[in-house]
Amino acid sequence: MRKDFKENLLNILNGVSSGVVITLVPGALINELMKGMSSFWPGAQDILTMTTLMQNLLAVFAGLCVSYLLKFNLIQSGSVAAAAMSDSGAFEMKNGHIMLNGSGDVINIGLTIFIAAKLVKYLTPKLGSYTVLFLTLSVAVFAGGLSQFALPYTKMITGMIGSVVSVLTDFQPLVKGTPKIQMANILRNPKLFVPVVVSAGLPAWLVRSSTSQVRLTLLV
Repeated sequence: MRKDFKENLLNILNGVSSGVVITLVPGALINELMKGMSSFWPGAQDILTMTTLMQNLLAVFAGLCVSYLLKFNLIQSGSVAAAAMSDSGAFEMKNGHIMLNGSGDVINIGLTIFIAAKLVKYLTPKLGSYTVLFLTLSVAVFAGGLSQFALPYTKMITGMIGSVVSVLTDFQPLVKGTPKIQMANILRNPKLFVPVVVSAGLPAWLVRSSTSQVRLTLLV
């Protein structure tokens, strides 16, 4: 039981990761280039529209990738993809119209796919010949309902993770500079400097005879 859970969880994580690569990498590769070319080539805007639409369909691709790894059939795969898209947060309703709004929340997509996959495995034997009629509806309603309830909280968690990453990025120069500070302290102290130089492979006579010169060379 525990092994099956771990295997299913890994398949879901791998499937969501594959969906992210499929949908986001093409746009990352050519979007900026197409924006620059759109001023003199009208077709560039069409390519931008296609890559943007692919990004909006992240939940669908993630659901299909997970279904493939779990060896689901077509009806089961479509049920998982439909549930993932309906509660991904990638669209919103405005004046009775559905408006696409980004790729959605990846955490909520993964949670929806996890619940949907569990429901598919549980309901398929129960429904029997009625699977074609009721599986997609059942998975979309139950998995989608739970994920829709969790969406505000997963968005909050995603926002917190983004804030933490942003703060850590601001400390990047300090992190990069710390080894240099440590090396400078080593070079200032002969008791630390000589063992480091010897361990680096320099001849012992060179260290004994011209420690200061070696230190100067390493600093340069």
